[in-house]
Amino acid sequence: MAGSPDWSNDMKPGDLVRSLRAQVNDERTYQTGALGTFVGFARSGNYEYAEVIWFNHPAPNGDVVSSIQKDLIEVVKAVA
Repeated sequence: MAGSPDWSNDMKPGDLVRSLRAQVNDERTYQTGALGTFVGFARSGNYEYAEVIWFNHPAPNGDVVSSIQKDLIEVVKAVA
């Protein structure tokens, strides 16, 4: 998102995060404001994305950890 802050610089594993906007496609549906635990960053080629354990739903493939664009989440409460 152009002009939005880069929250990814502040994210640490264990942080409570919130989705910033709904994302719906064939594989994933995240509601705006959904909460989860940030696990870390992963990389596929040159693309870096966030991995999150959402409190209200599993990943579309049934896994516990789900991937999401890192600019679609923000830190709600950082781990001390």
